[in-house]
Amino acid sequence: MRYYVKVFFIAFIAFSLIFAGGIFAYQKFYTPGGGSEVDPLNPGDLAEEEPSNELERMVKDGKRINVLLVGVDGGRSDTLMLLSFDPKHKLGNIVSVPRDTYFHIEGKDAADLRKINAVYGFKGDDGGAPGVAKAVSAILGVPVHHYVKLDYEAVEAVVDVVKGIEVDVPFDMDYDDPYADPPLHIHFDKGLQTLNGEEAVEYLRWRKNNGSEGQGDLPRIGRQQDFVVTLAKKAIGLKLPMVIKTVFDYLETDMNLGDMVYLASVGIGVDFSKLESTTIPGEVGMKNGGSYLFHDPEQTYELMKGIYERTPESDAAAEAEAAAAAEAEAGAGSEESEDNKN
Repeated sequence: MRYYVKVFFIAFIAFSLIFAGGIFAYQKFYTPGGGSEVDPLNPGDLAEEEPSNELERMVKDGKRINVLLVGVDGGRSDTLMLLSFDPKHKLGNIVSVPRDTYFHIEGKDAADLRKINAVYGFKGDDGGAPGVAKAVSAILGVPVHHYVKLDYEAVEAVVDVVKGIEVDVPFDMDYDDPYADPPLHIHFDKGLQTLNGEEAVEYLRWRKNNGSEGQGDLPRIGRQQDFVVTLAKKAIGLKLPMVIKTVFDYLETDMNLGDMVYLASVGIGVDFSKLESTTIPGEVGMKNGGSYLFHDPEQTYELMKGIYERTPESDAAAEAEAAAAAEAEAGAGSEESEDNKN
């Protein structure tokens, strides 16, 4: 049973982890009577109050499981990814919340404390991974059933264990920060290359080139999501036992043995090729001297409602609609080309 839980958990959680492709031995976290307040056999049955909108009704009636990856860099969260998994239809979605997303907690009024990445460093119930989970839940309007927290040391160790990761660098990356601790020097040429652990961390941390204002956090999220899938696919193989051993000391989670066994049981047959990745909708703007990503509550609501409504049939309908649109566009292009000839 122990190895079975490990093998499934790396397959299930790795796609939501930005730093690793492995999971841990359950003895590290199992405490009799401990763990989440969420019933692992009925994770959708969370709210005792009557739902106030359609999404809340879907959450209450549904069985989706939401696991938050909290990637930490120093005293702040650098990466937030929610893996939402439907055990009935074996469908998964990754929803990223940018680190600069505006989130204000009463009493935390400084400009830099109004970003969601600052929540991890808060004291008491407002902070740590549990505080971040509550903040993400408030933004997305759905419960976070469990969290997994780890840091950049994990990605370096795991990438080295799997003997490097192949990445298609989208453009030349050149950035130097001699004042960072330790100093940060990032230099990659555009194109396909294999990165070791240290280089992988640099690639994930890059946000701008020397002398530029940067691209913000949104383009970086796309690179991180692609990196997750690539690393996870390579980790699930002959290196699995070593990956598990390597990641063991880097993880913090609220999951107990019952949670893991439940996830293992419902995850059989999941098709990870149908894993969909997205980022919460919003716009970058200024407020009280700070620059933030202001998420759009209405569009975020529709995004999460669409995720909870997702079925194999809706996927097939969307694919057919996209194919028809592409065919129509191609036909229109051919007619325009003929008109130009005439």
